[in-house]
Amino acid sequence: MSYIDVIDDSFDKSITTSYFLSIQVSLSGLSFSVLDPVKNIYVLFKYISFEKQDVNYSQTQEILITNPILNYNYKRVYVLFNTPNATVVPGSLYNYQETKQTLLFSSRIDDERFKIESQKIKLADAWNVFAIPNFLYYLIKNQYSKVVFFQQYTPQIEANLLSGTVTTEPIMYINIQKEIFDIVVMKKYSLLFCNSFKYNNPEEFAYFALNSIKQLNLDQKQLRVVLSGIKSGSDSYFLMLKKYLTSVSIIQPPQHFDFSSGFKVVKVEEFYNLFSLPLCV
Repeated sequence: MSYIDVIDDSFDKSITTSYFLSIQVSLSGLSFSVLDPVKNIYVLFKYISFEKQDVNYSQTQEILITNPILNYNYKRVYVLFNTPNATVVPGSLYNYQETKQTLLFSSRIDDERFKIESQKIKLADAWNVFAIPNFLYYLIKNQYSKVVFFQQYTPQIEANLLSGTVTTEPIMYINIQKEIFDIVVMKKYSLLFCNSFKYNNPEEFAYFALNSIKQLNLDQKQLRVVLSGIKSGSDSYFLMLKKYLTSVSIIQPPQHFDFSSGFKVVKVEEFYNLFSLPLCV
C-alpha cells in the first residue's frame, strides 16, 4: 500500500459533527477528505492505494471499520462509488419504477447482488442510475445513517457545469482511473455523451477517446479536452492525446473551496471528483 496523508492543525475531532466527510471507493484504493463548511476549507485528506485490485472490497471494508477518522460523527457524509455499472437517463425519460430494468439493459450485473441507486443530476436535468454491491451498500449505510451515495458521472457533470467553463461549443471531460476512464461531453447545459471504458495502456485509452470523438462527429482541431484523475501534463495519457488533439488541458481544482496549506503535497486535480462532491447536493 502507498499513502497520502494530510491533516491540518485546525482539524478538531471534537467538532466533527460540523464537518462534511467525503469518501471515494474504487478497486485500486480508497480516499477520503474532510471539509469545514463554516470556513469552506478542506482540512483533511487521506489516500490509500492498494497493491492489488480490491475485487472483493475486503481492504475497503477493513479501512471503513477500523480507521478512527471514518468512525467519528459528521454533519454530512458523501460516498463516491467508482463503477462502470451506471447509465444516465434524460429527466424526460426517467421513471423510478423502471430504474432496475434501465440499468440491467446496459450493464451485465446480477441484480440480486446489487443495490440499484438513482440520483438527480440537477443542472443537466438527468438521472444517474448505478449499482453498488449489496454488502458494501449496507455496511456503509449502517455506519452512516444519512449517507448520500454518488457514482462518478455525477460530480464530473455537475461540478463542471457549475464551474461555468462549459460553453456553447462542445467540451470533452475525461476522468482517468486505474481500471477505467470516463468520458463526458457537454455544451452549455446539454449533456451530449457519457460513458466508461476499460483500458490497459495509453494506446487503448487514446483509441477509445478518439473513436468517441469520431462517433460524435466532433472537430478534433477545435474540440477542447479536459483531463482529471492524473497529476500533470507529463502524464503518458495526457501526452498520448496531445499527439492527436490541439487543445488538451488538466482540469482546474474546484474554485468553490479553499485547501489548507498541507494540501500542497496533494494533486487536487487527481481527486477532482472526490473534492467536488459537496457541490452535487
